[in-house]
Amino acid sequence: MEHKDNLDLQFYFSADFITTIYYVLTQKWKVEPIKVLSAIEQLSFEVVPHYLKHSDFINAKEIFIQTKFNDFEDLFVLSSATRIGCGLFITNDKKLLELKNFSTLQIQAP
Repeated sequence: MEHKDNLDLQFYFSADFITTIYYVLTQKWKVEPIKVLSAIEQLSFEVVPHYLKHSDFINAKEIFIQTKFNDFEDLFVLSSATRIGCGLFITNDKKLLELKNFSTLQIQAP
């Protein structure tokens, strides 16, 4: 958060976050769908949603088959982040943090 106002940096979130947060807020917390959609739209002005492509799937599948890292969903998101040129991936996922790097992507805790 210390860099949130730095205009030289671009922040992204994976588009699967949109469907996950929508589901959790509307189904589990019973927030009105229109309020959730409005909040996601507002967030998208600050943090750019990044959508997965089929090439991300292909890359993740190849890495999944060739390595011991067995979390396909994480590989899919990491492949996508690498494709768009992200330099830093922030996560609390202990398994991802153990990797430390993925291609040119540095993985760090918040």
